[in-house]
Amino acid sequence: MMAFSKNTYLKWFQYGILTGIAIGIIASSYTFYLYISKPDFNLQNLSLTDTRGNDFMLESRKGNPIVLNFLSRGCAPCIKELPILESAVNRYKDSIQFYFIMKEDKESIQSFQKKYPYKLDYLLSEKSFTDYGILGVPQTFFIDKKFKVIDSQEGSFDSVSLELKLRRMVGR
Repeated sequence: MMAFSKNTYLKWFQYGILTGIAIGIIASSYTFYLYISKPDFNLQNLSLTDTRGNDFMLESRKGNPIVLNFLSRGCAPCIKELPILESAVNRYKDSIQFYFIMKEDKESIQSFQKKYPYKLDYLLSEKSFTDYGILGVPQTFFIDKKFKVIDSQEGSFDSVSLELKLRRMVGR
């Protein structure tokens, strides 16, 4: 058995303390970035176009509940929830407007639509999602008739949780 001196134990203890402090600083900085310094999602900041290149003014849709889903073509959870979302679009098409926002060029979205032929209204974002305070996809925002964000979902969801949110939006 190898014997260590008191100084060796003291050095290892100091390294452990310093490592713990460093991890704490990193974790608190990340928490600050996520929850305090992250810009708020603001509907007026959205800069969108439709797949034909026309400006899309979301504010002109005010008066009906709206679901905004931010997604990416390379995001497996985004693709997994598309059938759930298409089913919701079909059930609520008379009472809720659904829009699917991608930070892609027009050709990439058209290619995505061919690969995943769901009947969904895609919009192109001219800005990076991080400019809106969105750090990951999928992210979905639920907007009431008064054009106020009433709920949001970071990450994908199942059909039951989506259904509960949509029923709440239309007052069922």
